[in-house]
Amino acid sequence: MRIMIDSNIIISAIRNPDGIPFAAYVKAAQPPHKIILCDQIVDEICKVFNRKFPDSVPLYRKVFYLGTF
Repeated sequence: MRIMIDSNIIISAIRNPDGIPFAAYVKAAQPPHKIILCDQIVDEICKVFNRKFPDSVPLYRKVFYLGTF
């Protein structure tokens, strides 16, 4: 099953790996599921991190470029 996750869930999961959004992300990423992200969601995540959480920019880059939390 393909699952599209909202940017708020991804941002919260990256910022707090002990929270519920992270647990939801992990569950959605387990087979047979596959996470789908559109360009708009990725762009929004980048803008939010650059604007609100500049100290966490390396975290979101790690997730998107290496594919890991």
